[in-house]
Parts: sequence; C-alpha cells; structure tokens
Amino acid sequence: MGNSTIITKLNDILSPIAAKIGNQRHLKAISSGMMFGLPFIVIGSFFLIFANPPINLDQYHPETANFFMKFMASWKEFAVANYDLITAPYNLTMGIIGLISVFGIAFSLANEYKINPAMNGMVATVVFLMISTPVKEGMINLNYLGTNGLFVAIIIGLLVVEINRLFEVKNIKLKLPDTVPPMVATFINTLVPLLMNLQMFRISVLGGAGGTLGLVILMMRSKVSEYRAIGKLSIIPGICSINEPIIFGLPIVFNPILAIPFLITPIISLLLTYFAQKVGLIGIGFIVDPSFTPFFAQAYLSSMDWRNIVFCLLLICISVIIYYPFFKVMENNKTKLVDEEL
Repeated sequence: MGNSTIITKLNDILSPIAAKIGNQRHLKAISSGMMFGLPFIVIGSFFLIFANPPINLDQYHPETANFFMKFMASWKEFAVANYDLITAPYNLTMGIIGLISVFGIAFSLANEYKINPAMNGMVATVVFLMISTPVKEGMINLNYLGTNGLFVAIIIGLLVVEINRLFEVKNIKLKLPDTVPPMVATFINTLVPLLMNLQMFRISVLGGAGGTLGLVILMMRSKVSEYRAIGKLSIIPGICSINEPIIFGLPIVFNPILAIPFLITPIISLLLTYFAQKVGLIGIGFIVDPSFTPFFAQAYLSSMDWRNIVFCLLLICISVIIYYPFFKVMENNKTKLVDEEL
C-alpha cells in the first residue's frame, strides 16, 4: 500500500512535468530529428557486428575445433581481410549520424513553425559542414560528422531555424516583381538567411574553432616563457581565424583543462551574436568575405556596419574572461612542473 501511494504521488508530480517537457517544440524537434538517424544506426550496427565476429583466433585450435568454431574462425579471417570494405556502410551511416541529425532536427523544428522544412534542413546541413569539416592540406576532416559532432549538430539545427524564422516573422525578403515565378522568388529569398547564417557562424568563432583569440592574448602575457612564445607566434594567425598553431602547439588537443572553455566560448559567442543581431545592436551579415580575412575586416565587410567591429572586440574580451581561470590553472601547473624540474 505504501509503495503504491509513493508511486501514485510520483506519477502525479512527474507526469505533468514530463508532458510539458515533451511538448516543448525544441525538445520535440531534437527527439524527432534524432529519429531520422535511427534506420541508419540499425543498418550500420549490422555491418559493425558482421565486421567483428565474436571469436579470438589466438585461442582457436583447428585440430580440436568443431564445425561451428571452424565457421566462426573462417568468418573472422574473412572479416579481418575485408574489414575496410565491410565497415564502409557503417562509416557512411553511423559515421555521419551528426550530419543526418542536424538535418533532421532543423527539418523537425521548421515543421513545428510551419516554415519550409526541407530548405531549413539543407541550410543547417551546410552550416554544420562548414563548422565541422575543417580542411587541412587539401584533406577534409570527417571525424566530427558522427557522434563526436552530435552536440554541435543539435545547437546548429536549432539556431539555424530560429534565425530563418526571424526572417519570416520580420518579413525580411527581397521585393520581386509579380512576373517572377514563385519558385524562383522562393529560391532567391532563401539566399538571404543562408548568407546570414554562414556569416553569423563565422563571426562566432573568432580566432578559429573554440574562439581561442582570448586565450592567445592571455598567453602573450603569461609568466611562463613557453606560453608567451606560443602566444606571440599565434596572434597573427589567430586574428585571421587560423588557430592550428595554438591547437597543436600549446596544445589544446587532449588538454582536459582547456576543453571546457574551448567548448563554451563559441557557444556563448554564437548566442550573443544571434541576440545582438535580433535586437538590432549589430548589422546582419549579407556578404560572405574571403577566408582568413582578419576578424575586424570580416566584421565590417560582412555588413558594412562599424558596430560589428566593436561587437567582435567585445566577444574577444568575453573570450579572455572565459579562458582566464582555466588558463591560470594550467599556468600554475606548468610553473610548478618547471620548478620541480629545476
């Protein structure tokens, strides 16, 4: 009786909360969008299982093995010899689940808002590819198209639709003559939010991925000579949104201390950029400037608005503030390590 009463009370408390959360359009979009990838996950799982038969050949002895064990051993040998071929479907299903999800989430949220779901899904996909597939030495890095990029996919899928919806609500469209076919007019008017999305996401990653320009500034004033040297070497590339020197020179890669601000900084910058554009504090970007243009030139050329430069400087200050406590921890650890070596 007591257990029944507790369960009833929990049900009375939690059911309304669950219903309210379940009906929240952004959470519904995430849930529905992730379901887009379910068939691909299932198919990919089958091929992953097929590529990894459950047998250890080191413990396999042909002379004492029965028919089943011989079959398993043959399967294992075939899987090892053809591993790349067998896992190709896995790599192109589960391996790109982030890419599939960003389309699905944007599609679902746009559907909730009753705006063009397919176009929003495609715009989100393009933005996700721009953010998650850096090109290095002519090669595209595909590591973040899968589960590694899922969190970014969720953020981009939601934000892109909200930005496009802003254009719909504010009726920001090109006025075209009535003689222009509706399909052509729709196509032309999708270019404006697309360019705005691309430009906004570029502004949000000042100093490259992770918004590392603030970290570079801190390093230039560091007590550790090694950090000062790396900071001075990284400042010019950082101004041009190239942060490989600091990513691999500090390094940020596999650095648990800097992982937190590296993830937080671009998200905060992106949200601030979105709201600043929404309330009219800065100009909306409509020109996609060449890659590796210095950030202040990017900011101005994107919309011909000097306020964008001021806003970028503000974002850099915020980046410094976010990175500061984490950098000081790393700096103190480095100082102690140097003292111990001496």
